Amino acid sequence: GYLYKMTGCKMIASKIERAFFRDSKLDIGFLYGGYPLDEYDGRLMHIEDNREIYALDQIPSGLQSFKLPGHHYGMIGVKTSDDVYFVADTLGSMELVDKQHILLIYDVKGYLDSLDFVESLNGKYVVPSHSEVTTNIKPVVEFNRNKINEESWNIVGSLCTINDLIVKQLSVSNLKLGDILVFKNTGAYSMTEGINLFLSRDLPKVLFYEDGKYEVVRENIPTYKLNMPNKGGEN
Repeated sequence: GYLYKMTGCKMIASKIERAFFRDSKLDIGFLYGGYPLDEYDGRLMHIEDNREIYALDQIPSGLQSFKLPGHHYGMIGVKTSDDVYFVADTLGSMELVDKQHILLIYDVKGYLDSLDFVESLNGKYVVPSHSEVTTNIKPVVEFNRNKINEESWNIVGSLCTINDLIVKQLSVSNLKLGDILVFKNTGAYSMTEGINLFLSRDLPKVLFYEDGKYEVVRENIPTYKLNMPNKGGEN
């Protein structure tokens, strides 16, 4: 859009994207999921009816288009004769994705397929719209893919109370049974003494870590006996 406005260059787009360029209300409705508000009209790219938008079969010699589904209807990328790939809005920079988590996606499977395709490119350069030009796009693709696969988890304790909520909406990828979660700087006692008697939980093992080595300073201690009746002083 910027190059077109600055230079008046020839515009080539897929069939559905030509419709979006003709009427910006289509793009606003697509982005915001409802009737386009007048305040947003004109903010996105719009090409007047008297300006031609050419079809993909009219792409100049030396250029090759390829489909990049997932982010927007009919989005394409372009390969130049000197082996440079322009991959449009398929992915964002690590800084952008780390802040926003994901970009606009309307087709998750199509988007992941596009990431796989971009990752497989072996061109001289890869040029994303929202990241730096690079000779190695794989780390950026992997970062974007991991964000898509992230899941939000609530971490709770074992108490019979709604207040035993440790972490809310934690973004974690591929969390599975048996994984160990590490909490740093939790205070002097944390789970080593805390609320174990409430449900007769074992007091956990305590380890010291120093110079790359672990030292067990206390083994697990069962607490269920402390909650049992002690009639006549019997253990």
